[in-house]
Amino acid sequence: MQRNERNKRISHSDKRRRDFVGNVKKLRATTSRLRWRGAVRWSFFLVFAVLFSAGAVFSYERLADKFFYSNPDYNLRKIEVEGADVLTADEVELLTGKIIGTNLFRIHLGVLEEEFRKIPELTKVYLTRELPDTIRVTLEARVPVAWVTDEAEGKMGAPEFLVDDDVVVYKPHRVQAADYALPVISGARLEAIARGDLLLKEDLREALTLLQTLRYTPESTFEIRGIDISKGYCMEAVDSKNMKVLFDIGNYPGQLAKLQKLLAHCGESGRVLETVNLIPKRNTPVRFAMANPPPPSRGEAPKTKR
Repeated sequence: MQRNERNKRISHSDKRRRDFVGNVKKLRATTSRLRWRGAVRWSFFLVFAVLFSAGAVFSYERLADKFFYSNPDYNLRKIEVEGADVLTADEVELLTGKIIGTNLFRIHLGVLEEEFRKIPELTKVYLTRELPDTIRVTLEARVPVAWVTDEAEGKMGAPEFLVDDDVVVYKPHRVQAADYALPVISGARLEAIARGDLLLKEDLREALTLLQTLRYTPESTFEIRGIDISKGYCMEAVDSKNMKVLFDIGNYPGQLAKLQKLLAHCGESGRVLETVNLIPKRNTPVRFAMANPPPPSRGEAPKTKR
């Protein structure tokens, strides 16, 4: 009796084990079928998405080509230039090439901007499309403050280079009428500055600072025609009356104020300054021009030297 009960327990245990193994196999088969169906479903979805995207891109390209890139309504007919008066209409057309009649959307504006940036006096260039048939060119130019040459005063010919307040030296593409009245900075040694000599560049910067200080000193009657910076430790400025003034490096407002007092005194006394040395801190060495003798009166013969 005990053996029969024991055999029954063993048979029940084997049956549960077989049922468990069978359920595991069924679950595994079901999971595998579900995974396969999911993979097939995602594969169909991916293929559909790719085909739909390709069709959309193809349709977009055809529509864009039809309505924009091949549309004659968007062919370039005019180029408008505004801003700096540096280039003529013919020069603008030469820089842009023969693009009149080209579709506006097929023109690479970045390449055209690089051609304009090769002109040294231009600082900024903007090219924009204006539908349906226009390209607008906006130019910003440097503001020159002086001519600059490496030759000494009295030996130089006509200067060829301009300089702005940022110490950028450049040969102008076209000289404007107002540029002829700019002062001349001589003795700059341009080749050494171009090679990166910071000391010589600093000498040029000091001359520009003097000119800038003078521009912002409206009460000054001193007008600089030229500045010689070849000495290095000082600058020699010359005005339109050939008065020579030695400036120390730095404290330009104070030196200009001292010079203005001398000019005011000379205006009151009728004397004419020939040279002024502003380098000493206290005393100011000056030399006055010799006064011309008064013209002889009528009927009086001019005196002759014996």
